[in-house]
Amino acid sequence: MHQIMLEKGWTCEVPKQYAIYQSLSDFSRYSVLDQEEESVCSFQITTDTCKITAFRPWQHQIELDATSKVIRLILMEEAD
Repeated sequence: MHQIMLEKGWTCEVPKQYAIYQSLSDFSRYSVLDQEEESVCSFQITTDTCKITAFRPWQHQIELDATSKVIRLILMEEAD
């Protein structure tokens, strides 16, 4: 996992092979892309809240801690 500081005091933790992109038209909106550059989730942050606007739950879990202002995207292991 790596941690990236976002706007308004928020932090996002994602798997190392994933990337976070900030919207150029609205700096409060972010997208997380996997290693194939496909969208895993999108969210919008304000000073006090985070709104998940899209989420691909297959193999993923999101933990949101509004008190600490941390968004954590966890890649779940496939069951054999």
